[in-house]
Amino acid sequence: MENNKLYRNLNRVFITLFVIAYVLLLMPVEYKMGVYTPSLLGFILILICLLGIPIPFLYLLIVDTKRSQISKSLIRLLLIIGFIATYFILFIIKN
Repeated sequence: MENNKLYRNLNRVFITLFVIAYVLLLMPVEYKMGVYTPSLLGFILILICLLGIPIPFLYLLIVDTKRSQISKSLIRLLLIIGFIATYFILFIIKN
């Protein structure tokens, strides 16, 4: 019962952080970049992408493989691949 509640909460955290990261990614670079370092929004994007998304993703991946729910893990993996592809497309367009 407690694991199920943890699973649901981590799934909500993953989806929420993923949406926030996607919105921050689509914002103009001027808002995310300071003079020499990232601004506050840039630091938030970095923290979400480095800590906020991978940790819940890995935990949910392990739980899904134990439960034999590969389709949920596949959907999350496709979301992350889509996020990375969007990042590279925006990087190519802006440069």
